[in-house]
Formats: sequence, structure tokens, C-alpha cells
Amino acid sequence: MHELVSSSKVRGLYPNPEISDAISEICFHYGVASTILFDNSPKKINENDRAYKLRNERYEYVESICKGNDLEIVLLKNRSLRNKIVHIDEHVEKELRKPDAGWLIDSAVDNRDEFTAPNEISVNFCRGYIVMEEKIIHFGYEMDVRRLKYEASSVISAVFHSVQRS
Repeated sequence: MHELVSSSKVRGLYPNPEISDAISEICFHYGVASTILFDNSPKKINENDRAYKLRNERYEYVESICKGNDLEIVLLKNRSLRNKIVHIDEHVEKELRKPDAGWLIDSAVDNRDEFTAPNEISVNFCRGYIVMEEKIIHFGYEMDVRRLKYEASSVISAVFHSVQRS
């Protein structure tokens, strides 16, 4: 993202077409990592007993490693954010139908208030990257990209370090 937003800017908006793909990739990988490592939800309707047991064991294993390494994991454990990102297809229609709302979708802007809409229309974000904050805003949820990178690398490091000691 840093390279993409440093390439060009038009009055607070970044027109690089690769930004949309980068935001999508960050969100996709966040959703996968969050689901694989920290999904401790109840058994799903189409989930067999063995898969449910393995998912819970994986969650408990990763959770114990994080606790043992004093890792504070906030973003990767945020189930509400994960659901809004992973199940975007279920949420996008409802969100985009909100009255008096304009949307920036898969875009990068300098600031949240970079644009104002007329007639008291609010400007909302669907996977919008706020450059000055280094955050992705998605349907009101915030994902600090630096924090996400820290959490992901910390968990991976702790898990692999634990495996190597075994």
C-alpha cells in the first residue's frame, strides 16, 4: 500500500488502479488468517463433528501460544470485523441501500473527511484506505494496517517458534 499511494495523488484521492486489488488482498488474507486461527464460534450447521473438534483444538492451541508469549491480539480476533469482510456479499447490499449515504469503495484517500457530499449525505467507506491513518475502514469498522501486520507476524513467529521447540 505504501508504494501504491506514494506513486500518484489527485487532490487527496489516489487513482492507482492497483489500490483496489491491494485492499482486496489485505482484506482477504485478514479474513483467512482470522478464520483459521481465531474462529471459536459454535458448531456450524454443515460442519461435521471432527472438523468442529479440530477447529476448536487449533483455536485453543493458537490462543495458548499467544497468551504464553504475552501477545495482545485484537484485530485478528475481531469476529464482527471478520464477518463484515469475509461475508461482504451478505452485507454490501444492505449497507449500500442506506439512505442519505454516499460510498467510497476500494479507494484510497488522504483523510476520512477528504470529501463532503451535498445535502447532508454522509460519506461511508467499503474497504476504504485512509492514507494518513494507515487504516482500512469497512462499513464503520477500522483495521489499522500496521497493527494487522504486527499481529500477523507476531502470531506466525510465536507459532513457528513453538513448533521448532517441540
